Amino acid sequence: MSELRLNTDGHIIKFGADNDVSLTHVADTGLLLNSTMQLQFNDASQNINAPSATVLDINATDEIELNATAVDLNGTLDVSGTLTQTGVATFSARSVHSSGITIADAGQIGSASDADSIAIASNGVVTFTQAPVFPDGSLAVADLDIDGATDIGAAVVDADLFIIDDGAGGTNRKVTASRLKTYAGGAATIGALTDVTMDATNFVDSILIQTNSDGSAGTTGTLSSASNNVGIGKDVFKTLTSGNENAVIGTACGAALTTGVGNVLMGLSAGGSVTTGGYNVYIGRGAGDGHDAESDNIGIGKDALGGPIDGAQYNTGVGAGACLPALTSGDWNSCYGANSGESLTTGGNNVCLGGNAGNNITTGSRNVLIGYNVGVSGNSGEYQIGIGDSFNVGGDNDFSFGKASNVVTNDFDADAAWSRSSDIRKKKNIKNSTLGLDFINNLRPVTFNWKPNNEFPKDFSEYSEENWMNLDSTMHGMIAQEVKEALDKSGVSDFGGWSEDKDGSQRLSQELFVYPLIKAVQELTAKVKELEAK
Repeated sequence: MSELRLNTDGHIIKFGADNDVSLTHVADTGLLLNSTMQLQFNDASQNINAPSATVLDINATDEIELNATAVDLNGTLDVSGTLTQTGVATFSARSVHSSGITIADAGQIGSASDADSIAIASNGVVTFTQAPVFPDGSLAVADLDIDGATDIGAAVVDADLFIIDDGAGGTNRKVTASRLKTYAGGAATIGALTDVTMDATNFVDSILIQTNSDGSAGTTGTLSSASNNVGIGKDVFKTLTSGNENAVIGTACGAALTTGVGNVLMGLSAGGSVTTGGYNVYIGRGAGDGHDAESDNIGIGKDALGGPIDGAQYNTGVGAGACLPALTSGDWNSCYGANSGESLTTGGNNVCLGGNAGNNITTGSRNVLIGYNVGVSGNSGEYQIGIGDSFNVGGDNDFSFGKASNVVTNDFDADAAWSRSSDIRKKKNIKNSTLGLDFINNLRPVTFNWKPNNEFPKDFSEYSEENWMNLDSTMHGMIAQEVKEALDKSGVSDFGGWSEDKDGSQRLSQELFVYPLIKAVQELTAKVKELEAK
């Protein structure tokens, strides 16, 4: 029999003793294996079966081969093992990989026309054979971390490149440093700044920066050969024409300067009214702010020489307070110290050194006053010299020194003798002196020569290996120790003609011996009268 035919639709062929396996003809469709029975090949491990109504299994021990020009899988492909592909996989829809994709070390990812456009090395470094293109705005600035980059190590030059967005939301482009510099308007020199006038026509070797110019060039007068000037501050040089060699720093300093030469002005309004005056130095707020045509004055300190000046020249005022603030026409005054010479107006040739020194002079001249609050006898005093603290010199042509209520004076244009106050209105406990003839008779006038300093007792403050004494002149005087003995015999311990220094050296004040001599003469006169009466 060459073939077996079952010519009726729906025939069933059953197999096995209990007919457990059946094969049913389905008309115009095919053959149906019953239930979950398998169609096996070689052995039971290689088979085709349907474990359920919706699932078909193809099982093999090692491998299942599908050989065709194309294999069309319509549905979800679930690969639980390793998928090895030697050909090209083409996906008509976007593939989704829930756990990521891993390629071999040094593997490549690309397109059909450029298979190696992305290469991933074993250490994860990604290399692109083509320039990557990112959608606009997809790369945040915060994600561009360049901290690990190598520093340029050199100054930026015109040829260096920068990245710039060509318009808001535009294309990133490269630009050279030179083009950025041109756009920013950066000046190559200080003089190229719009608010700086430097080495300009009729302003040679000069510079002007006015802080109130709001970015524009500073305002000046009609410049004509002005040179070697330096000006910084509001309204500085705003009227300058031909003035030279002026250095001015501060608001309103030199604001009125026109042709003045060689002025140094520093501080708010310092020298603010100087016009044609020259070679003045005013440093400090308001210093010299009333001067215009005066020259050769120096004022350092707040309001120094800052008064209504009228022609005064060659004056110097230096101090924390106002020095010479009232000066008008006085010349050649030199005052150093807070408020020194503060009332001086027309007086000249005065020297005041110390706080408030000479502060009561107005029209007086040629006075020398050294020390705190040392003044003259009257505001027009002349030729008065004072050294000390808080007193006024006795009068014109007097030299006084000391401190308040303890002043010694020498009238140097008359008797040249030293004096101090002896007014009874300043004294109390007045008694007759007992030092007289007996005391004088116990004194021994001598002549002597001085020893050199290295022969003095070593505990004397004047001891020195180098000699300062006059060893040649013969001196006339007394011995201090002998005077002390005579005083002790007279029972007197408070005589000012003898004293002792802290180092033990004894000294004599010879002019005080006049008073015991007067007493001695009085005692002798009494005796003469007594004898004449006999």
